Order: sequence, then structure tokens, then C-alpha cells
Amino acid sequence: MIDKISAELVELYQNSGSEFWDEALALIKVYMPHFYHSIFQIDAKGMCRVLASDISDDVEIMFWERALNKEPISDIKTCFGIPVRRVGIRGHIVIPLFVKEEVCGAWVIESKTQDEIQVEMSHLKVASLLALFIKNEILEKKCIQNLYLDAKTELPCKSYFLKIINRLQEQKHNVFLSVFRLVDYREGIRLYGSGHMEDVFMGLLAEIKKLEVGNLYILAEDTVALLLNESEQESFAATKQAMNYRSKNVSVVGAFLNLNKEENVIALLEEVFSVTPA
Repeated sequence: MIDKISAELVELYQNSGSEFWDEALALIKVYMPHFYHSIFQIDAKGMCRVLASDISDDVEIMFWERALNKEPISDIKTCFGIPVRRVGIRGHIVIPLFVKEEVCGAWVIESKTQDEIQVEMSHLKVASLLALFIKNEILEKKCIQNLYLDAKTELPCKSYFLKIINRLQEQKHNVFLSVFRLVDYREGIRLYGSGHMEDVFMGLLAEIKKLEVGNLYILAEDTVALLLNESEQESFAATKQAMNYRSKNVSVVGAFLNLNKEENVIALLEEVFSVTPA
């Protein structure tokens, strides 16, 4: 039974999409009926959140989220129980999910008929797979973030900007951009230090965000683009106030661009600003 459910879980993970956790739970239920199953992940803030559960009541699921968040679950690597139970439940067990000593989640099994649930090798094998799946998803998300998000600002970076622009141009949309660049950024680092110039850049981003239009993209350490959709083109004028931004002896140069469906956005930006590759 262990080999069969393990093989099916791996195959499911390889072939499933966003519904994987619900499908995995349904598969576990087939092999381990007569129990309630809930799978939780520890998020970046160290809090447990449910990935899948066959408990139908959201309030009852929150019971477990609250209970697990009261426990030092990230430090527990052995199966355990808690003093309280859900109404109608006689017994339960919490199986920590961990990879190389790092706990990344928990699998809760409950019974209406048994006071104690014996943890068998099949449970531990499945738990190991669930932990690997959770860890792999975390790593995949980090890879995507590293590829598409600027590390300092957590805003989309140049590679994602190009992906969006290409998609818009393929769909024959007009592309409206307001582009901002700090003047003499490198010279500013030499005169004032990198920390100073980073503060100025963050201040510029704050000014642009106040406009509450479009989407921001970091094109370089000194350059940011504001992408407006066709219904927001009248907002071009509003972006001018951000172009007047000046802080700590550093000013901003900006440009309004309306790309046609054939123009190469990078070539145009390099012509206008000589944008440094991000």
C-alpha cells in the first residue's frame, strides 16, 4: 500500500496543476478512509495556513490553524496532539512535515471513533512526500520571484516588464509609459554613497505610488517605468508631478512614451535614457 500511494502521489504531483492539494487529499482519503485529513503549510511569516482539508466548515478549519499557530510547530519533529478537540472528534494526531530538519507544514488526522491514532510507516512515508511537495513549491515560488521581482523593492523587474510589453504588443494594444530616471546616479553614489542614492530612489517610488495609476516596473537601479493601460492615458499629465521630484540634491529626468505595435521597447528606452541593464 505504501508503494502504491507513494507512486500515485508522485504521478499526481507531476501531472496536476493548481488543484494538486485537493486532489492529493482525495487520494489520501481513498487509502486512509474513516478519518478527517487536513494539510497545512508554514508560510514565510511562520504561520500555518491550510492547503487542503476535507473539513467542510471553514470555522472548524480555523480551529486547527489557530491551534497549530499556538504550538512551536517549527521546532517539533515528532508526532503530537493538542489538549482540545473539535466537536464530535474522539482522537487526532499531528504529523509534522519536514525536510532535512526544517519543518514546513503539518498533516492533521482526526477520528470520530478512535481515541488514539497509531502512526504507521505508511503515514510517515506519505508525510515525507507531502513535505517534499511543499518544499518544492516554496523553491519554485522563490525562483519565480528571483526571476521576475526586484530584490530591493519587491516590484516586478525588467524581465517581467518585457514579458508584459511583448504580450500587449502581440495583442495589438497601445502601450503608454511614463519612465523616470535619477539624474547622474553613478556620480551620486560617488559623492553621497550607495545608501543615500537608494533612499532617493525609494522616495521616487513612493511619489509615483501616490498617483495610484498604472503598474510599476524596476528597469534598472536608477530607472522605473509606469505602465498605463489605454483607459489611463489621460493620467500622463498626473505623472508629471513625479518627474519634478527632487531629494537630497538629486533630481529626476522623465519621458512619456506611446509605443506602437512594432517598436522595440528596449531600443527606444536605450535611445531615450541609455537604460542600464537590470
